[in-house]
Amino acid sequence: MFGFVLVAAAFSVTPQEIETVVVDVPVMLGISSIAEISAYTASEDETDSRPWEMASGKTIYDGAIACPSRLTFGTQVLVEDRLYTCEDRMSRRYRDGNHFDILVGTKEEARVFGRKSLETIVIQ
Repeated sequence: MFGFVLVAAAFSVTPQEIETVVVDVPVMLGISSIAEISAYTASEDETDSRPWEMASGKTIYDGAIACPSRLTFGTQVLVEDRLYTCEDRMSRRYRDGNHFDILVGTKEEARVFGRKSLETIVIQ
C-alpha cells in the first residue's frame, strides 16, 4: 500500500480513483539457525585440481555456496540478506557441522570476510 500511494501521488491520482491492488509477494519458509560462515576462492590450494568446477558439477558462479553434506545441491541459503545456492561441499572436517563457505572472487575478499557467526535460513 505504501508503494502504491507513492506511485499514485506521482501521477496525481485522487483517493476516489485508487483501487485495491493485490500483489503477490514471495514468502520464504525455512529453517533458521546461527552458522559459521567463511569465504573461499576457486583456487587449487583451497579446492582441488579442478577449481572451476563445483561438487554439483556446475561451473563456478557468483552466488554459489559450499554447504554441509545434509543439504542437497540446489538448496537455497539466505545469509545477510543475500540468497545463495548450495553448489559445493565443505571440506571433510566441516562437512557434518553447521558451516558454510561463500565463493568469492579473490583471496583478499575472503580474508576481509573472515569467519563469522551469522543467522542463516535454509530454504528447502
